[in-house]
Amino acid sequence: MPNLTITVSLSPNEKFKGKPDPSWPRPQGVTLRLTNTADKKKAVELDATDSEGAVGSDKLEAGATYEVKVLDDYFKGWTVAGEVTVEDDDCEQDVVLVPKKGQWLLALLLCRYDDTGKPVGVPCAKWSYNYGDKKVPGGAKAKDGPFEARDDGYVYAALWPGIVTLSFQETGAGAADMKPQSPEIKFHVPESEEVEVTQVQYLADTEVEASPLGRISIEPLVKTVAGAVPLTGASATIEYRTPSSPVVSPPKKLGPDEKKIWFNDLLPGIYAATVIPPGTFNNWPIVPVEKSFTPERAWPGHPVEYRHTFKFQAVPVSGRVQTMDGRPVHGVKLEIYGSEQYKILTVKDGAFEVQLDWGVPLKIRLARNDEIAVDGIPLSTDVAEQPLSLADANVVVLPFKHGVRGQAVDEAGNPAPGAVIDVFDDQQQSAGTVAAGPDGYFIVGTPDSGSYYVAPHTDGGEPVTRQLVPVRSIGDAGKVVIPSGRFVLMDRLEMRAMTADGEAGDASEGDAPDRHDGHGGHHRRTPEALTDLAAYPVLTEEVSTTGAPAPVAGGFGGGAGYGQAVDQVIRDVLGWRPGGDVAGFQAALAGAFQLREVEGHTEWTWQQRGYAVQADMGALTGAQASIYARAKSALDQVLPLLASLTSLNTALFPDQDREAIRTVVTAELQELVGELALEGGPRIQRVDELFGLLLGEGARSTNLNPDVVQGQLGTLRQRFALTADWIEKVDDERVVTNFRVIVEQILALRASWNSDRDLLSGIDSRTSLGTILIWLSRGLEAVCESVNDLTFALDSVYVDAAQRQVIELDLGPGQPRLLLSDLLDWIVRASQDEGPRLIQDAGKDGVRAFAPVLRRLRGLVRQTVEAIKNPDLAPGLRTPRVRRAFAVLHDQLREATRLAGLVQLDQAPQITGAPVDTTYEGPGIRLVLAGANFRGPDRAASAVLEVLNREDIPDVIARHVHVAGPTSATATFRIPQQGPNAGRVNWQLVFVNSDGTQSAPFTIQI
Repeated sequence: MPNLTITVSLSPNEKFKGKPDPSWPRPQGVTLRLTNTADKKKAVELDATDSEGAVGSDKLEAGATYEVKVLDDYFKGWTVAGEVTVEDDDCEQDVVLVPKKGQWLLALLLCRYDDTGKPVGVPCAKWSYNYGDKKVPGGAKAKDGPFEARDDGYVYAALWPGIVTLSFQETGAGAADMKPQSPEIKFHVPESEEVEVTQVQYLADTEVEASPLGRISIEPLVKTVAGAVPLTGASATIEYRTPSSPVVSPPKKLGPDEKKIWFNDLLPGIYAATVIPPGTFNNWPIVPVEKSFTPERAWPGHPVEYRHTFKFQAVPVSGRVQTMDGRPVHGVKLEIYGSEQYKILTVKDGAFEVQLDWGVPLKIRLARNDEIAVDGIPLSTDVAEQPLSLADANVVVLPFKHGVRGQAVDEAGNPAPGAVIDVFDDQQQSAGTVAAGPDGYFIVGTPDSGSYYVAPHTDGGEPVTRQLVPVRSIGDAGKVVIPSGRFVLMDRLEMRAMTADGEAGDASEGDAPDRHDGHGGHHRRTPEALTDLAAYPVLTEEVSTTGAPAPVAGGFGGGAGYGQAVDQVIRDVLGWRPGGDVAGFQAALAGAFQLREVEGHTEWTWQQRGYAVQADMGALTGAQASIYARAKSALDQVLPLLASLTSLNTALFPDQDREAIRTVVTAELQELVGELALEGGPRIQRVDELFGLLLGEGARSTNLNPDVVQGQLGTLRQRFALTADWIEKVDDERVVTNFRVIVEQILALRASWNSDRDLLSGIDSRTSLGTILIWLSRGLEAVCESVNDLTFALDSVYVDAAQRQVIELDLGPGQPRLLLSDLLDWIVRASQDEGPRLIQDAGKDGVRAFAPVLRRLRGLVRQTVEAIKNPDLAPGLRTPRVRRAFAVLHDQLREATRLAGLVQLDQAPQITGAPVDTTYEGPGIRLVLAGANFRGPDRAASAVLEVLNREDIPDVIARHVHVAGPTSATATFRIPQQGPNAGRVNWQLVFVNSDGTQSAPFTIQI
């Protein structure tokens, strides 16, 4: 008889009964009975199908046709599509099992994973389904179970399409220690010809018992010259692929300080993802191309990760190079740089233009040039670098090496715009002529230093008194008086032609700021290899849960260490730096302790010194100290009033309800004040939550009416009947007034919080010094801990302390070798001793002095990571655990370097002149600011016009600020209409740099 092989497949639906699709499941362990259609008495029972769903038999008659019946109760109610015909030779036939009418196949594998990551079925695990409130056809059950999985862990269920909740239980006897990773999953029963088996993971008791459902992460990056960085502002959506109607999620954006966009708690299934780039990043335009990813299957325990790098568009960057009096400079070389990239270009005809797609904030400065001169006047190359603008033309001003500057004024002392000034050398020969600008200021270059004279120019050449100006670099002529008479003044059209591009301000003299090193990046963390664990032991250490920790190597030790500790305590208690000044010590002691006689004995009280307002404010300074002082004062006033509240109608609520809400409000107020006193800054979310609980309003609410307040204070008002409706006596009104005082104090405190919230929500250059130093101290402690972890990892791979003293690190060409032990000891000493001592003794100067040390150590650690790849060094240095420890140490050093860099020493801006730009033709007015210490970038700097003599006119904030250089800037305002009879308005101007420093008010006339 011929041999017949039958393969059993499961159809996803009654619509599909033909040739099986390769994705259709082939169940194992199914038994069949074949009955001869010509002779019903001739029936053959086959063995169970194998792991491929196949079973063979050589007991069938050639040429006969057989009816197929499934004997497996698991598929009760399923039908068999078609019959089987035996051919004369060996042959293969397909048998398709079809679910009940209207139902679709759901295929699951209940499994665990072995050491190689291969899924192993969990037999006899129980499961059930629940459609919730959905009505299912034919009066069938909306929920049923539990059912058992097959012996190989597979579940083949015929269910109705749509969302169904699947529940999973622990396995039965013999494997009771296996639990489902997700005991309950919402699943979408698909209507698709292709069948996908979804794996449901089971874990042992010793493993994690719960995990999120499906997760998708999208990592949008942008390629810059500094490497690929997270593309802040990119948005992404995912699409749940159902055969009928795909479901698209709302878009999510990548926020600041985020690296990935996460979509969590997803139903198992097929998902497509799309990421859309923002228009710009760092003011650079992004190539506007969306990225659609290949659809992937997301299910519990196996997140889908997408990553894509976008590119910048090339944009033209242009500018000009000119002298202080506006003449173009030819042939000089400029350097445009950002991160570690730079470009040298030569200026032709006083202008330049270049296409760039670098994507990082850029700066521009003079490259190394030979002597530069314009019309025989030598120019200085000592020019500070400046930010490179992508939107406006960049102006690089080269100062004169030698020159004369001053201001032309009339006899009343007012500026004389357009006055023509003659300059003469010591031989009384003409050395130049210059016209004063709109504010009367002028500057003219001279060929050399020496003695020069200035005088107003007359139209008839009459002699005038010449004013002597000694010139070394730029001589200051001061105010040059233009008497009334036959003296030349340029008309407005000539002045506009001269200053068509704006007045070229005076270039500051000084050193260019240090360049930022720009190093950074992301470390891809990989798990330890199995060979790592097999080759090296895992060391353990005893951790005590009580008592003080053991001393750390490199900390205080011996007499010198105790001396440093004593100095530190004296600084903390007295607010005084220890030294040999006895009088200073006595003064600090008297200021720190207050003595008073009480009943015949002396009592002393310690008063903390420093920026803090009160003795119990710890290390709080700046905005946090201010709001904490207000909160503490408000709490001291509110608590007695809160305790004295009495009900105006005791019949409304029982006493226990009133006391309960009083206790809740008291506790929340104390929590609020305690949170504002948190060292390092309050937790923004916690403060917002406490205000929300007390007032029942959003974080940005501006309500100041205590009669409509909600939240716990609203409940307090309701339970104590503290409204005007229940007032009958003056004492009743006094109680209601006390309640209003309580609420108004909290509302005012919430308004202060809304004003200062942004200053406390992050650590940046605007953060107070005290808070930055707290974070920096924590960062240095983290660096020390990372060194300890690194030495612990090195010990575990047989690179002990003795070996570290002989391992020489090759840090690159031209650099001397460094012992590994010396590097680690340097890091510990710098973090534990040098840094804290410098900061305590020298304040901001100490932080600025210590920041280069941190940058240097970070660079050495990065070079060490490359150096240990040398195969000649100990193999343990290249193990994953050591590389990971080095990566963590580098990250901690990088964060400490960032915190140290936030401490700024920049001086506040100064305004010396702010005339109205008469050449400006746009809406409003534009002021041309002259002075010093102006810093951008433009969007971060701001300017405000304040009214001195009118309370009905609000302050005017500049609509646009452009910082042309350290000594010049422009600010555009729209002045509100005052009417013909409004009277004169006196204004004062305040300029605010990007780092928060602001100028003193400067009075101007508009």
